[in-house]
Amino acid sequence: MTDRELLELAAKAAGIEGSQCDWKTALRVIRERGVAPVLWNPLADDGDSRRLQVALTIDLRFGVSDNFGPYVHARSEVRRDDFIDLHECYQWVSLHPDANAAVRRAVLEVAAAIGQSMS
Repeated sequence: MTDRELLELAAKAAGIEGSQCDWKTALRVIRERGVAPVLWNPLADDGDSRRLQVALTIDLRFGVSDNFGPYVHARSEVRRDDFIDLHECYQWVSLHPDANAAVRRAVLEVAAAIGQSMS
């Protein structure tokens, strides 16, 4: 799945209305009525990522694997009637430019999985 598809699914999960920008991997969204649209990109922006995490109650945990080093684990449990819809993602910190990038990617992937399950 492309970053653009992940963003669109994550926006769907969070109830964010937006239109895709062709020139950049970001969604143009309106956060408040009467205010100009802004770019929304939780993959690149720590603030957008944190707001997405809070909106979808995504739990973050950090750890260290003996084989692969430090990682971040993002997880969300959504109760629907009599079952729990579980979504989770592990990101190895060493595969990203910094630990924050690993966290943003993990949150986005879990949010996208939630959005995909809403279809």
